[in-house]
Amino acid sequence: MCVKVGEVDNMKSEKLWQLPVWSKELAEIRAEDTGIDFRLFMLHYDEKDSARQWELHFSDVMGYRKTSEHFLSSILDAYDTLVEVKGSEWIRKLKYQNRRDFEFWRLKHFAIFLHGCALYEFAARNYEVHELPPVRPKQGDGTHEG
Repeated sequence: MCVKVGEVDNMKSEKLWQLPVWSKELAEIRAEDTGIDFRLFMLHYDEKDSARQWELHFSDVMGYRKTSEHFLSSILDAYDTLVEVKGSEWIRKLKYQNRRDFEFWRLKHFAIFLHGCALYEFAARNYEVHELPPVRPKQGDGTHEG
């Protein structure tokens, strides 16, 4: 797999948020498409079985894509990091296709690469990051519930 980082064809990545743990150590990554919004949930258990969970919430999503790490030529400096891709060809194409709606939505290109999973990209107006209340293990059966 050939992976470039940093500036790609006049695109630059601006770091917005860093996942506080390595994504390869996440117990679960869950995606939820709620219509115009999209959420990524990431769950981590440490060596003492203490849980931490984060939600990336993208609002006013007009497009998203998930690309397997096996088919990437660039991760846009997004390894375990939420970035805004400046000078995005994808955003330029969306603007060209419908300038009036583009001006209303004011879309930005967000991306995050999660190890062993994929590069997630969003054409969205905004994002929020939330650390959610801890998930507690179920008593007795060794499984976890949220």
